[in-house]
Amino acid sequence: MKRAVAAAWVGFVLAACGAAWSEGAPAEGEATLAAGPESGAAADAPAQKKEPQTGDGKAADKADETSVEGDVDAKKAAAKLKAPERVFFIGHSLISDVPDMVGSLCAVAPVAKYSFKEQFIPGAPLRWQWEQEQRAKAPGYVSDFEPRFRGGYDVELAKGGWDALVLVEGVPIGARENEALTIDYLERFANFARKHNPGIRVVFYEPWPCIHSGTPKGCSYDEKSPTRELAWRERLEADGAMWKRIVDGASDKLEGGGARIELVPVARALGQLADAVKGGELEGFTKLEQFFEDEVHLSAYGKYYAALVVWSHLYQRSPIGRPVAVSDRWSNPYWDNAKFNRLVPAPKVAVAKRMQEIAAKALGY
Repeated sequence: MKRAVAAAWVGFVLAACGAAWSEGAPAEGEATLAAGPESGAAADAPAQKKEPQTGDGKAADKADETSVEGDVDAKKAAAKLKAPERVFFIGHSLISDVPDMVGSLCAVAPVAKYSFKEQFIPGAPLRWQWEQEQRAKAPGYVSDFEPRFRGGYDVELAKGGWDALVLVEGVPIGARENEALTIDYLERFANFARKHNPGIRVVFYEPWPCIHSGTPKGCSYDEKSPTRELAWRERLEADGAMWKRIVDGASDKLEGGGARIELVPVARALGQLADAVKGGELEGFTKLEQFFEDEVHLSAYGKYYAALVVWSHLYQRSPIGRPVAVSDRWSNPYWDNAKFNRLVPAPKVAVAKRMQEIAAKALGY
């Protein structure tokens, strides 16, 4: 995925909403657009989530897998969460292009504005991401971060002013005892961010395993995970419990109280997308692999869906009605663009709408 890697390696702060440049004063290196006339007070009021429904129309138990957003108790917290205007991402290829697409999803009201920067290191676990600060101090170090659009967490978060921090762990993490390591570094990042902005939202982006999990082909690098024998769809649920343990464990260690770390269940939401594909609900999509470039990296379609999930979580709103057209940080469209090595046709409007509905259901809307 040469284009995806190239896109991710140049950080960006994306202009998002409306059609006119904002008159505000963004931070250096950030571009942002003002929202259309429909934005305003309504942007601050999160939409109400629906209780998951059972087949007979009765409200299901909140722990039902119809909605996985209950892991962060979002129904109780929704009214208190601030819609972020500036988001810092820390991640690798499982999140590449997602920040860009989130910006495109802001292109209609009520979201007022959105901008982002990122620390992107391919394949890096949180431990390696954290150690970037020390590597930068080594004699002769030359930064790979393009200074206008990207930055190290230690420099950027220390400036304050970020409304949300979204970060993802490298996968697989291996044996059960390695959970403690992820808890440790997730807690470090959260405490560092809150030291410079006590009100920042810290959001953990739930990653997923190789789609060949539990098959004879398997995943050669996945040799110690306790769930490696499970088929991909089943494993998403088992690993989801692990990620919840990790987020809860890190939240329990946070300094000074305050809001807990949020978990955005991207992986389990992808599982619900897979169920819809299997059920023939998405015209033109007959197999899960169409949402992946390889055994673990998402295709443009998969990234669009992941962005719907992230957008919905960040802004506490249903993603239904978000734009189908999405562009990268340089305003290059992801669909039907001959500039890229491979032409990716835009999903049909009805298909995109169904993807939005599935994402909304996964988050309890």
